This record gives sequence, C-alpha cells and structure tokens, in this order.
Amino acid sequence: MIMKELIKILKQFGIYSEYLKILDVELDGDRYITILIPTTLNWIEEEEIEEILEEMLKNVRVKISRLPLNKFIKIYLEKNVKNKAYGENIENVKIEGENYALYIDWKNKKIVIHKFNGKNPIKESCKLSSNWETMWGIWVLGFESKEKAKEFAENLADEIYKYYEIDFDIEEHKRCLEDN
Repeated sequence: MIMKELIKILKQFGIYSEYLKILDVELDGDRYITILIPTTLNWIEEEEIEEILEEMLKNVRVKISRLPLNKFIKIYLEKNVKNKAYGENIENVKIEGENYALYIDWKNKKIVIHKFNGKNPIKESCKLSSNWETMWGIWVLGFESKEKAKEFAENLADEIYKYYEIDFDIEEHKRCLEDN
C-alpha cells in the first residue's frame, strides 16, 4: 500500500520514470526509503520533497538520489531483453548457434558488438573475464543479427543520453566481425 501511495505522490511532484527505483529498508526498528531517479533535481527541490514525504509517511526517513548509471542500464535490460540473456542471467538461458552480443562498457562509455557461437565468443580476445557482469560492464547475448544488436545498442545509447547526457559510442569489435 505504501509504495502505491508513494508513487502517486511522486507523480504529483512530476517525479516519475519507468526507471524509478524505490528501496525500502527497515533497520533497528527505523524505516528508510531511498528513491532513485535517473534525473537530477536541484537540492532545494529535493529537500522540500523529502520533508513533505516524511511528514506524510510518518516515522520514515526519505532520501532522493540519482540512480547510478549501471543500475539504470540494468533496469533498461530487465525491461527490454526478452529472453533475459544478460549479465549473470546468461548462465540460466539456452543460447545456441551463431548470435551477436553486446558488451556494455559503462566505465569507458561504449557499447561493443561481438559475434558469439552459443555462449562462446568467436575469438578469445572478445571476452577476457569469466564473468558476464563486472564492475566495468555487462554482456547481452542472443541477437540474431548484427543489425538487431546495433539497433538495440542505439536505443540504449539514446535512453542513456536522454537521462544522463552521456554519449555512448557504439563500436564493432573488428577481430570477431572481420569476416562479415
């Protein structure tokens, strides 16, 4: 009940996004709600909204913060990757045959298109870590064509720019795509 109420109140303040994330934690009998949004509010507006929400919700500490870029990307993937073949979920998804993959490098602000056979990169130099997700980026597998992978990458890059005003470069990994 409190979450629906909270979202309704946030909408009244003009704070709503499909990427809104609300963390609700109880610690030593105290309740804390952190509202993560991809946009930035000015600090006066932020404090006013936090105070109003705390008054309305009684005995709850409220904090509004900016959603970290990597969390934003994961929410985007959760909403837009149909087979959930990204990050650690890849282990649980069946992927066979030739497919195209994206490495979303949030550290270096780029998305790199690769070619895979099932869950294995065509060239060893494509995937240097045994993990599908690291502190620097995340893998998305299973695109049926290079064009579909590129289209997905462009849409993600547009969303990132819309909320964070960060340009992500889209590159093709030459070593594994040179035959195409």
